[in-house]
Amino acid sequence: MDDIIKHPLHVVKDPQGTKARMYYSRIWKNGKQYNVEVLYESTENTIMHFEYTPEPLGPLQKIPK
Repeated sequence: MDDIIKHPLHVVKDPQGTKARMYYSRIWKNGKQYNVEVLYESTENTIMHFEYTPEPLGPLQKIPK
């Protein structure tokens, strides 16, 4: 998760209006690539949401098979 937060592909404000930021990137897990989104609030050092999927997430397109 540190790499996703430190080197994201995209960062946007939290759509719910909190001070957190939504970080988008890609990860490899068990030899497959996935899109990942992490909602992270830096002042509290809290991950509020984490999801990975081959489906589109935010600005990331679906991962081809």
